[in-house]
Amino acid sequence: MHPSLGSRDRRSVALRRCCPQAADPPVPDQGRISAMQGLERLARRTGGYVTTQAAEDLGYGTNELGDLVERALLVRVRRGAYAIARSYAALPPREAHLVTARHALAARGPGHAVTHDSAVLLHGLTKDALDLPDGRLDLDAVHLARTGGTTSRRSNRIHVHRDALLPTDVTTVDLLPTVRAELAVTQVMSSRPLAVGAVVASSWLAGQRHEARVRGMVEEFDEQASKAELAEALGRLGRRAGVRTARDALEVADAGCENAAEVLVLLTCWSYDLPRPLTQYPLDLPDRRAEVDFLWPDVRMVLEFDGKGKYEDEVAQDGRVIRSGKQKLWAEKVREDAIRGLGYHVVRIGWDDVLPHNRERTAARIRRELAYAARLARRR
Repeated sequence: MHPSLGSRDRRSVALRRCCPQAADPPVPDQGRISAMQGLERLARRTGGYVTTQAAEDLGYGTNELGDLVERALLVRVRRGAYAIARSYAALPPREAHLVTARHALAARGPGHAVTHDSAVLLHGLTKDALDLPDGRLDLDAVHLARTGGTTSRRSNRIHVHRDALLPTDVTTVDLLPTVRAELAVTQVMSSRPLAVGAVVASSWLAGQRHEARVRGMVEEFDEQASKAELAEALGRLGRRAGVRTARDALEVADAGCENAAEVLVLLTCWSYDLPRPLTQYPLDLPDRRAEVDFLWPDVRMVLEFDGKGKYEDEVAQDGRVIRSGKQKLWAEKVREDAIRGLGYHVVRIGWDDVLPHNRERTAARIRRELAYAARLARRR
């Protein structure tokens, strides 16, 4: 580089050399760019990250990068890679992980694809599985596998799995090679706790049903056929540890569950040998149609799950209260009265009831309520 150039001019020239598309055309009155401007421009072109080498090419040494981290201008996403702190902090979990995944794939080179927990996140199949009481997805590392790979190792926030991928196993998500959604689901079901696998599988099934609805073919959606697809993918795992748990998770999973808590209700029923209810079942009320969370039709019992924030104020972006918590509570009472008026026994549970240490108690309560509902049904 020309010795007569100043530090900032050298950085501008280096930026044009290492990433020509990132450099702006020269403007006479701009001349120089600040340290952060150069790094921000490079981060925008790489998908959110700046490597140590690229920063050094711009003239920033290790000490300077460390200083920017201490001043909360940069954040380390993994060894050898940084992100612009204010931009990175504003990203939702999926987008933040995507930044790390981009660098991980660039670092590992061709022949790798995003797998397991990372792939599930990229496919948008988490459905509250980021932090369940039973466990969570592992997003502390980027999960990859190599086409034809048979070894597994984890280092520097990259977990390279031993899964041998076929070319047909890989698709593209956000321009990144990523295993197909159903394969990612089976990978998570066989490597994470039962509840996490059931939630992720339910999310995939719900997505399949949604696609059928978009095509105007929701009546033709066959949940058992979709589960068979996952079972076939599980078959490729052979006798690997975790397959039994994965099959249990598939048995619990349900396309009708709208959130993780509802999956945990089904998990509670499955764990304690309770009859499996129908999910999101439509009932014709006098003035409208309503879907109930769970229904045992033979005894005419409805179970509703009151999630966190269900009766909080509904607030618009400008701060206006669209619907107060009291209004929502009253509307729910009117709805419940209408359901009872049709001859259904209604039971309510909440988040605390499906926590691991409370599930046995909750199962006992549901069993008692089912027996009571059966007695009521016989009297009618």
